[in-house]
Amino acid sequence: MASAQEMRAEIEAGYGSLKEAIEGVESNWPAARPAAESALRNELELAVTIAETMEALRLPERKQFTLESQAEALSALSEVAETCNKVFGYVEDRDLVKATPFMDTIGGVLQAAAEQASGSAQTIKAAS
Repeated sequence: MASAQEMRAEIEAGYGSLKEAIEGVESNWPAARPAAESALRNELELAVTIAETMEALRLPERKQFTLESQAEALSALSEVAETCNKVFGYVEDRDLVKATPFMDTIGGVLQAAAEQASGSAQTIKAAS
């Protein structure tokens, strides 16, 4: 299994791909919008799962997104990435094997966050 730091780097790369995909979809935002809204909602859910498992005193806020424009999506992505990176930043290698109620382990949740961001970027690119 990759280290917590390596997984955070994968997640950050996924967020970069997601940003690039959103920036490239200007002319066909309505087709890409559902994938962007879903990706951001799901990333927050994964952060909440980790925060709950690690018994954080303050959980990230769950949100539903209605992103009317590409600019709104980029702003929301920035906020979601900041929130998620804060939560994911608390994960140490020893935490990766902790069981979660949502997936097998915290490591699995981090891997899902990376894969989900990259997969959503591909979906958005395909819609543009």
